[in-house]
Amino acid sequence: MASDTRMPNARVAELSSSVVPFVYFDAAICCGANYGVIQLELAAKTIVPDSSREAGARNEVVVTAHVRCSLAAAANLKETIERAIELERHSHDQDDKAAAILVGTAKLN
Repeated sequence: MASDTRMPNARVAELSSSVVPFVYFDAAICCGANYGVIQLELAAKTIVPDSSREAGARNEVVVTAHVRCSLAAAANLKETIERAIELERHSHDQDDKAAAILVGTAKLN
């Protein structure tokens, strides 16, 4: 049986949101597991000036985040991503209604 990872009354400190980075990625390019730690590498495509090219630029892939977490946190992340995907699928059916929810499922270790 999967462990319940929800924490419905979780309160996030107001100050914490102002100092954390915003991470954008185009793909999770690799993953691993090491002694109970889940490892994810996130990457994005960027444009770099290059005078040797006719267009004057080239595309490169750069790592944007190294994610490390416990198995329970990874399961929670997976569940939350699946919920967000489902919200996006249904958001087009709601005539411009907001399709966002407060996740409230985080369990802090």
